[in-house]
Formats: sequence, C-alpha cells, structure tokens
Amino acid sequence: MSVNEPAYLLREARTDDLAGVVGLCRDSGRLAWTAGMIAPGPIRTVVVATVGGELAGVAKTHHHPEADGTAPAGHYLGGIVVGPGGVA
Repeated sequence: MSVNEPAYLLREARTDDLAGVVGLCRDSGRLAWTAGMIAPGPIRTVVVATVGGELAGVAKTHHHPEADGTAPAGHYLGGIVVGPGGVA
C-alpha cells in the first residue's frame, strides 16, 4: 500500500460484492446475506469497507420515512458484519 493510498475505503455495495459478503458472513458464523439484501434501493443504504482492496465489512440501514411512536423518521441500522480476522 502506498503512502497516498488509504488504509481503508468505504463505498456503496454493488451486486458483484455478494460473494465477498457471503464469505464475511460465513467466516463470522452468521447467516449469509442475499443479493436482495445488498441491492441498492430507495429504502436501503448498503456500504462495504475494504482494506487493501479486500472486503473487510458490510453494513446496511433501512430508511423509515415516517415516525413510529417516539422513534423519529430516518435511517436505522439493519445489520453489520465485520470480518473476524482484523487488520494487520
């Protein structure tokens, strides 16, 4: 990794990230996320974290446009998986 290259990168998930996301889930002992769970859409934001170009984690939020009782409208965490290996 060069001095100018970031140690990690956060970006919007793409459907071609699915194999890496499934691997993260497997390595973490979690149920595998599906293509539909990482697909972009108006009610979901999904991001992946990469370290040195390798997938290190994935997270998603779900947008709730209306308040529900005392919970305000907005994005709520729907899931997060981080690879168990850590970063050297």
